[in-house]
Amino acid sequence: YTMPEDREQKKHQQQTPPPSFIHLQTSSTMRQTLSLLSVFAIAVSTVQAQVPSLNEENYDEMTRGKTVFIKFFTPWCGHCKEMAPSWEKLGGDWEGDDIGLVADVDCDENPTLCESLSIAGYPTLLFGDPQAPRVYEGERDYDSMSKFAKEHLTKPTCSLHDKSRCTPEELATIERFEQMSLEELDAVLDKVENATGVIEEEFDAQVEEFQKQYEALVAKFNNKVDQMREAEHYRIALTLFETKSQDEEL
Repeated sequence: YTMPEDREQKKHQQQTPPPSFIHLQTSSTMRQTLSLLSVFAIAVSTVQAQVPSLNEENYDEMTRGKTVFIKFFTPWCGHCKEMAPSWEKLGGDWEGDDIGLVADVDCDENPTLCESLSIAGYPTLLFGDPQAPRVYEGERDYDSMSKFAKEHLTKPTCSLHDKSRCTPEELATIERFEQMSLEELDAVLDKVENATGVIEEEFDAQVEEFQKQYEALVAKFNNKVDQMREAEHYRIALTLFETKSQDEEL
């Protein structure tokens, strides 16, 4: 049904507000629109800032050619939840970077991947070469992790999987090891593992010595406290204090 032309014009005239009202209505509408656009932009930004999730299927593809900073977590881990906002903010900082990648791995969903990287606790943060990452031992607040990322994720990582990022010295080292026989490589590994064993034995001996010192200090502390309390008749005073306190309450 089409309204006759004269009635259509009359209807338009009746519904057209005064110029001042048009201005106010337009301004109000624009403010509402801009407000909605701002909310939408924030929502889009939040979605875009989501930290990439790595799994057993996409790990190699998404980390290829990257210097990584990865959080390994589980959904039930309290400390993981506490650091999540800082980690998500850091992930947003590095989104789309050509070199650095901030990502995370759910170890409940990807146990094989986490086991292959020797993840034993949560959260564990690894950085560097995605095929041979190192453990991050720093603080887990945003400022500390951001500073660390700026120092380590801006440098391309040289690896066997991406030699294009290697310096001439690194290429020479890789080539030297590539020319070694299986027996020679085994000898290198044995040397490192034996040296690691020696360092571990030294560490264990120092820990044992510290434990003995700690136990001696605790015994000395307890002995001093016991002597002081006995000299001041502490137990008698305490017993009488508790008894009189109960009597006053009654």
